[in-house]
Amino acid sequence: MDHPRLAAQYGMVLAAVPDATLVADRSGRLVLVNALAEALFGYAPGELLDQPVERLIPQRFQHAHPGHREGYFADQRVRPMGAGKLELWGLRKDGTEFPAEISLSPLHHEGTAFAVVAVRDVSERRRQEEEKARLHAELARASDLMRQELHTQSRDLGTLARELAGRKRDLEAALEAARAAHAQAERASRVKTDFLALVSHELRTPLALLHLQVEILTRQPPGGGLDQKAVRRLRTASRRLRDLVEALLQHSRFAGGHVGLRQEPVELRRLVEEAVAEHEPLAEEKGLSLRLRAEGTLPPLPTDPVLARVVVSNLLGNALKFTTAGHVEVALLQDGRDQLVRVSDSGPGIAEADRERVFQPFEQLDPVAVKHLPGVGLGLALVRQICAVLGARLELESTPGVGSTFTVRIPGPPPADRPVAPPPSA
Repeated sequence: MDHPRLAAQYGMVLAAVPDATLVADRSGRLVLVNALAEALFGYAPGELLDQPVERLIPQRFQHAHPGHREGYFADQRVRPMGAGKLELWGLRKDGTEFPAEISLSPLHHEGTAFAVVAVRDVSERRRQEEEKARLHAELARASDLMRQELHTQSRDLGTLARELAGRKRDLEAALEAARAAHAQAERASRVKTDFLALVSHELRTPLALLHLQVEILTRQPPGGGLDQKAVRRLRTASRRLRDLVEALLQHSRFAGGHVGLRQEPVELRRLVEEAVAEHEPLAEEKGLSLRLRAEGTLPPLPTDPVLARVVVSNLLGNALKFTTAGHVEVALLQDGRDQLVRVSDSGPGIAEADRERVFQPFEQLDPVAVKHLPGVGLGLALVRQICAVLGARLELESTPGVGSTFTVRIPGPPPADRPVAPPPSA
């Protein structure tokens, strides 16, 4: 049965409604459908008229729908559905489904009862909620790793409580600020980046002062009442905390998109030589052979010197950290226009199944509860992020029980007849 008067009276109203809207009679037959509803469900104009409303409902829900419809017509009132725990789904013409929120309103026309159905696709809202939950879980995991790392450091610093008493207040204040940032996690999808940046900023100043005082102590001559063993332990612990904060700060900058690329001619050999010299004390402390092998004279290449230095330093530090005996070698090679930095070690190697994990932020191959090496798993993640910014290619070759080789291929200048693309702005 047609309802021309109903269409004439309410058709223009439905066309102006900002939601996909349908009107159904008590039998579930669609008598009015606006253009937004036809577009949402994928039907041509007029194609849904006189069709059963069950056509727009997934099959698994169709058997219960007549009962729900009768219940509504028995007690007609404005009723929102699909909010809270109740999940409603719509079915498009092509067979795809989408999560929906539905609002029912009564309509009486010439003694006949109808139901006005407003439908909203909430797919994007659900995706955002799931993304927020994922970010919250990742933040909680990062916070747990930081607490575990600080707990490990506290055991090492137990005998140095008096030396660190002045710095303890600063660290507690920074941790309190970090906990406050963590409490705001549910209100922003980018809270993880803000949290890490806050911690890094708050810890950086007191740790710099602590490290300066330790360096002054290490230059004192033996004797004079100084416990040299305690000073060495203090120096190692402060260096570990400083490296942790710098790694977190770098990660937060990349995660927040606050890293600018500044290209200039860089002598890669000099940059690598400086990084090797910086890491020689650690190699000597562990009894490792640290050597540099360069292939001829390498011309300057256009890249960012600061970011390139972070890549080389992190690869060297990672190799020295996990190598307990043998050597670490840095090789510089020329391959066409490109220059290669290859860091090899005689460490434990990395299994095939773990090679992607080592590049993920906060990933550790050893369980946190039993790990014996410092760090929260950001070094190689930063290397991958920086290589992407520099346009460099990162490769890993490893044999468990033999060692690992990380190769960074930094692109050289393009041919003279090819224009150089400007670097992205910060």
